[in-house]
Amino acid sequence: MKKILALVLGITLASSIAMAKDTTTIWITKAGENTAKVCSNEPLGYDHSKCLGTAPIKFADDSTWATVKHSYDVSPATADALASKNACITVHGDGGISVSTAACTKKKASSKTAATK
Repeated sequence: MKKILALVLGITLASSIAMAKDTTTIWITKAGENTAKVCSNEPLGYDHSKCLGTAPIKFADDSTWATVKHSYDVSPATADALASKNACITVHGDGGISVSTAACTKKKASSKTAATK
């Protein structure tokens, strides 16, 4: 009976630890007018934060740097995309963010002007 109880407790502990890694907390600070410094916490927040680098930042819905919240919970994949410098951050009017990889990798269309006659 003690072995079964120990097994159940072990499974419960393992699943709670696995669930704790569903989100990563990131902190966003201003690095430039259009650039954000992104930092992430170490496991359980006991160690110092580590910086993931900088990312381009855009503002939608009349948001500004004043709208940006101190921290956000994102998926580990989103934090990895920010760390690999393959993502852009968009700040919305309610202070929420969206992180996009397509907007960063899309090349700007070249502008061609029509010849005048």
